[in-house]
Formats: sequence, structure tokens, C-alpha cells
Amino acid sequence: MKYLLLFFLLLPFTALSQENKFVEIMLKTDSIIKTNWIKLYDTPFFMKPYIKTDNEDGPKISVQDIKSYKGMDQNGYYRRLSTIDLDRKKYQYTEFMQKKDTFENAIITSEYETFGFWNHSFTSSKISYKINNNDAKELNYNNIKHDFASLNYSNRYFQQARNIRILQNTSVLVATGLLMNFMVNNWDPSDGDFLNTKDNIILLTSGLLFVFPFTLENIKERKLINALYNY
Repeated sequence: MKYLLLFFLLLPFTALSQENKFVEIMLKTDSIIKTNWIKLYDTPFFMKPYIKTDNEDGPKISVQDIKSYKGMDQNGYYRRLSTIDLDRKKYQYTEFMQKKDTFENAIITSEYETFGFWNHSFTSSKISYKINNNDAKELNYNNIKHDFASLNYSNRYFQQARNIRILQNTSVLVATGLLMNFMVNNWDPSDGDFLNTKDNIILLTSGLLFVFPFTLENIKERKLINALYNY
């Protein structure tokens, strides 16, 4: 009997937990849709923003027809969207996404905000972390380097992030040197060797080396997250 009583006491909490796994969508017709899978297409090609529910091939709903939605999606993100009508055809919307990953000694919080106006949008992101219940800090190499140094700790993922950081800095230094060389060789437009093939190759290489570090940012970020996960 006591087990039956315990079951009924826990039932509301179980139901609440299951409900929280859904995203509740309120349409402007006041209809409500619940789904456990949702994806926002904020910049579709030659189309207005829309969402898909249930799966990649699921129903498509225009953001313009949505009043709001909130809940947990399939990736564990809490999502909240609201729209404001500006006139019959134009509107703006904001979607907030947050996910907290809790490890043994660290918490990583990922936040994304998408601001949309009709068929234009931009997204800002912020990833922060906490170690041993300390104050939250922005997830970047320098912050984690400082924290790990104070703890006299390191691991292979942090070492890999450090190597990527060294590669990024080296790329920028070499790119700067090549650019300086190009400028020295091409300061006089009347020179017969002005903008010759060799210098054009140097300029192109310099540009590629300036861009290269940005392509490594996501890899370095993943290494830092793994470093915290394994702390």
C-alpha cells in the first residue's frame, strides 16, 4: 500500500518532467501545439522564417503565424520565442535558447539569442562556465588557463587547445610579416615591379593566413569544453 501511495505522490512530478520535454507553441489563432522536436529556420532562401516540428520532414509553420513558444527541445535547450506584429505584413521576433551542461566539477551554460525583423535576422551567442561553484566566466582560453593554473591542473584537451592557440598566433604573425613585406615592395606605383606576380601571391597568402585562425575557433572551443568536462 505504501508503494502505491508513493507512486501517486510522485506522479505529478513525473508528469511535469515529461511535459517539460515538450515545446508548447501558441499560434495567433490561439491554437496550441505541443512537440518534442523543433527547428527554427531564421534565414531560409527566398522565404519567410519558419519552424519545423516533430522531425526534419515534419509540418512547417511560419513564424508570422506564431504568437509564442517555450519549452525544452530535442537537444536539451530551453527555448522561448515571441513575436510582435508591426503591420499586416511585417513583424519582429526574438528567440532565446539556453542549455546547461553539468559535469562533476564544472557547469557550462550556452546561450543564443536570435533577433528577427521580417526576413532579416542575426544571432548572438554566449558560452560561460563555472568551476567548483566559483563565479561564472566567459568560456575562452585565457580564463580557463588562469583557472587551471591556480588549481595547478592541466589535461590533454587543454594542451590541445593551447597548441591551437599557438598555431593561431603564429599564423597572424606570419601574415603580418608577409603584409609588411608586400607594403615595402609596393609603396611606389611608378616602380616597374609594382604589384608583380610574386607580390600578389604574397598578398593572397597573407590574407589566407589572417583568415585561417578564425576557422580554428570552433575546434579550440570544443577542446576547452572537453577540458572542463574532464576536470
